[in-house]
Amino acid sequence: MLAARLSRIDVSRSILVVVSILVLLCSVVTTEASVYYSLTKESQAIVSSPPVELQDGTAENCTSTIYENGTSAKVSLGTDVIDYVDNNISDADNSTDKGTHSDFTAQQYGPDSINDTLTEGNTKPNSEYMWISGDDDSVRKLNRSDLGGTEILSWDTGTSYPYGCEFRIEGGNEYIYIVDPGAIVDSLIKFHANNGTEVTRWDISGYSGDAWGLAWNGSRWFISDKNDDLIYQVDPADPTVQERSFTYTGIGIAAGLAWDGSYLWVVDFENYYVYQIDVYGSVQTSWSSANLTQPTGIAYDTTSGHLWIVSKDTEYLFEYYINGTLISEWDPAPGSIPEGVAYASIEDTYNYELNLEVQWTDVDYNETNEYLCIYGGTMGSENITVGFWNGSAWQNLFTYLSSGWNNVSVASYLDSSTFTVRFKGTTETNDTTQDMWDIDVTLLHVWTEAGSGDFNYVLGMVEKDNSEWEVRLRVYDNSSIGRLDNCSIYIYDGSNSTQIVILNGDYENQTGPWIDLNASDTEYIWMHVETSSAGTSYVYTYLEIRVPTTTTYARYIITFKIT
Repeated sequence: MLAARLSRIDVSRSILVVVSILVLLCSVVTTEASVYYSLTKESQAIVSSPPVELQDGTAENCTSTIYENGTSAKVSLGTDVIDYVDNNISDADNSTDKGTHSDFTAQQYGPDSINDTLTEGNTKPNSEYMWISGDDDSVRKLNRSDLGGTEILSWDTGTSYPYGCEFRIEGGNEYIYIVDPGAIVDSLIKFHANNGTEVTRWDISGYSGDAWGLAWNGSRWFISDKNDDLIYQVDPADPTVQERSFTYTGIGIAAGLAWDGSYLWVVDFENYYVYQIDVYGSVQTSWSSANLTQPTGIAYDTTSGHLWIVSKDTEYLFEYYINGTLISEWDPAPGSIPEGVAYASIEDTYNYELNLEVQWTDVDYNETNEYLCIYGGTMGSENITVGFWNGSAWQNLFTYLSSGWNNVSVASYLDSSTFTVRFKGTTETNDTTQDMWDIDVTLLHVWTEAGSGDFNYVLGMVEKDNSEWEVRLRVYDNSSIGRLDNCSIYIYDGSNSTQIVILNGDYENQTGPWIDLNASDTEYIWMHVETSSAGTSYVYTYLEIRVPTTTTYARYIITFKIT
């Protein structure tokens, strides 16, 4: 009996009950609980005999022994599934991805400190330029969107014939390379692109007698030679040394070269053909155009996939589809005969954004407990949010991710075998700082308690006073819970009331809701446990008991030991 009274404080009985429970969980996990019951004095309260008696539980498979009246309890486990994310190719909202994964597969196992680094992408369009070298020994920079307009800059190369114009960015700096079949020796020359200052010059006359074309494939230079009818593959560490040479069927005079990411393109000055070849000279395709006579230079447009070609005969710059269909033409520098051409796409305006989807395609969505669990590594200075696709819009789940485990229930949202979530930055406009976030694991953790009549009953609670009470569990301490992938403690009174939840070593819930314990009723405390490693963990709790709607309560001390 528990009664409110202002004038009297009394403890009529203190009972010590030790309960030892051995629970086999996941074949090797055991749970042991010891119980100390003390009806303690509180302000405005008196106590008499214990209103609740702890007894044995019931279940199949495994046995727990409770040293009280010689009773015993059995426990069993429900279904538990760890489902790692399946893919990163979904497009639930029909929008373009923003940002990149470093290694998406890292999210599909662990945690093991192997991360998928999510990096914001620049959503501002690149600036595009054309560089054209001419027989007036100059190099000109033109705006790609206004090729007939005023040149942006020009400078003198100090050479005789600046052929084979090639643009590169190295260490954040812009450079122009040309080949010069000069009167004395053939040379490969490197210039600062925006002021024309010569950086380095290499004598390539040891293998080339009349260099006309130049291309870089990401690891090697290729130089075409007019006199030798050969294309040389050049040592990148020392361009004065050729590694090998090759030719192609139909060669007349191999002039300009370009690289499209897989193949070389060659314009032939003599037969007016355009060839696509591999790095051994095997022709993939070829075509000619009535407009294209005496072509000297060619460039591949990495943005549009088009070809840019300059002609000595017409002095024009032509834009072609790769199948040879003419798109447009310009006179880029009246009075100058173009000899080489390069295309440049420059990232020079910035707004960094992240918008990347990941998806499960065959998830178990019929479980009682369903959690999205994300293990974060190093986080960027900008917060990263996570939302899920509800069929028509994104609904937020995390306003930010932190290092370590981030867990949230998705039981209200997981209603089909396909589940899509999105990582998104929080600063998506005027963001000039590129952020990165490390994601070690992304998974869904779903499970259901065993069915009615087959619960993991650890303890039974019997109301002994023929009165109405409310009960709940509350954590007050713990030890070594980092190894607990899932420790869920419930009170069952005909339906389950989730009281305490530990997921991936962190508390999701430390205090349960008050539930009714009716007169002469029997309810059960039971557990569902998974561990990631061997060891011993303790969860120290109070079983709190009160008269309904009051604030004064008595306590059992229950220690759950998981080994």
